[in-house]
Order: sequence, then structure tokens, then C-alpha cells
Amino acid sequence: DIPYNIGDWWGIDTLGAYTASVPVNMWQQSPLFHPTGRLMMGVRFHLGSKPSREGQQLAFEGRSGLKVYENPGAFPRSWAVHTAETFHNPGRLVDPQVDLKRIALVAGPAPNLETCQGDTIDVLERQPERVRISAIMRCRGLVILSDNYFPGWRAFVDGKESPLHEVNGALRGVVVEAGDHGIEFRYQPRTVWIGAILTSLATLAALVCVLPLRRRRRLKERRFCH
Repeated sequence: DIPYNIGDWWGIDTLGAYTASVPVNMWQQSPLFHPTGRLMMGVRFHLGSKPSREGQQLAFEGRSGLKVYENPGAFPRSWAVHTAETFHNPGRLVDPQVDLKRIALVAGPAPNLETCQGDTIDVLERQPERVRISAIMRCRGLVILSDNYFPGWRAFVDGKESPLHEVNGALRGVVVEAGDHGIEFRYQPRTVWIGAILTSLATLAALVCVLPLRRRRRLKERRFCH
């Protein structure tokens, strides 16, 4: 119904469009095309001429015939859970018996969490390379952000780097203790820093080689003038 990337044109986060690439973990492990997966990823609206699944509610209709449908039950952009288990079977992500708002499926060893309720999670700022979250935790839990896990992302809690977990096949999560905390996700791939250092060293080496040549050339010009 829309033959272009509306997200790129208007700065809207989209899950399905004419995308140029998709990370492997999202394509292979997350339920990208399943209604449960889209709810988990916080897809709150569907834009089209007709609903994409049952249960969607009409929120707006334009004169062109395009409609906006709301998905009841869409997850918030960030939330906290207090139960985690190691991710073995992708089928668990679409199992109706698994409440992904309460349990996290983690790649690798599952972190030890505490049981409680009443956390308050708010996304304060979201940029392509930086996300800030405020978390008021009643006890130790895992704060999940429905953005893609990818090498180069780092997690910081109150300014201190913390281990970053790959959650539910493709999302990012970090363990947070009880209390009021500030969380940051930063995209800082080490390869970029290594490349920048090597570039700086190469530039410095070039300057070291070029400056003596320029000095010799000036001396020759002075001798010729005399």
C-alpha cells in the first residue's frame, strides 16, 4: 500500500518496510512475522488499507483509503522482568503459555533475579546511537529495551558499564539492582575506535615524513634566491 520507506521519509520507527538489511539474530531467531513477536517489539500500529491480523482496532482513516490500526497489547518500549531462563528454543517466543512481559529468554547463562512487582520504567531519550532510561526497581531485575541487540552496543547503569544481554532472540537487556537508576545504551563499537586510532597514527606518520621534505625544499629555495 505504501511503495516507499515511510519511516525514512518521516523519521518514524518501522518494523516492516522496504528495508535494506536485517540483522541475522532478528531474521533467524526472533518471531519477526508473528503477531506475538510484533507485540513484543512494541509495534503499536499497522498502516494499510486493511487489518493485518485479527483484533486490530481502527484508529484513523485517511481520504486516500489508507487506515491506521492499533494493536492492543503492544509492549512498551522498555519494561522489566524478574524471571529469566536460557534461550534454547525459538518456539518458546510464540508459546501462548510464555508471558514475555514477565519472563526473559536470555542467550547464554540466565542472570539471577529477584521476585517483586511495581517497577517503573521510562524511556527519557532515544537516538540512533544512544538511549537513556529511568528505572525505579523494587528489586533486582532485567530491564529490556525493544531495540535490536547488535555487537557494538554497550550498557551503563549509573555511569558504570554493565554486561549487556541478548534477550528474546534479538533485544537488549541489562540487570539493574533495586532502587532508582539511570540506564544508558550506547553504540560504541571498539572496531571504530581502533580504526580511528590507526588513522590518527597514519596521519601522524605522514606528517613526520612530509615536514622534513618541506623544510629541505624551503632551504633549497632560499639558497637559489641568494
